[in-house]
Amino acid sequence: MTTDLKLLRYAHTVGESNCHLQFTPKYRKKIFEDKDLRAECEREFKRIAEKLKVQLAGVGFGPDHVHLFVTGWKNYSISQLAQRFKGTSQQQMNNWKNYYNFIRPHQALNGKTPSQKAGIELELKENKWKELIEKV
Repeated sequence: MTTDLKLLRYAHTVGESNCHLQFTPKYRKKIFEDKDLRAECEREFKRIAEKLKVQLAGVGFGPDHVHLFVTGWKNYSISQLAQRFKGTSQQQMNNWKNYYNFIRPHQALNGKTPSQKAGIELELKENKWKELIEKV
């Protein structure tokens, strides 16, 4: 992800407003080793940035953390940015975890989900995602 950073011009000021945020999951679990989860989180971060009308200039993942480089955030405090990005993405990661464990079949488990392999049968029918949310 590359973005041209430009000076922002307002009525009485000219300058930049850049912020580097780093989020680490609880117990530094290596959840970002999963490429599907990384892609889902990046999509979610872009959606949040668009909603906040800030620019997400860069996203980088380590196995146990994520870096965000946010520009044009002059209307928010750093704590507000962190709250919006981390809070919303945390909800998304929890949803992803449920999808990963209860709906997504795994090749290493011979086409079964981890819940099926563990003997947990939820009997989800057509709209598996909606039914799973209703059961939880």
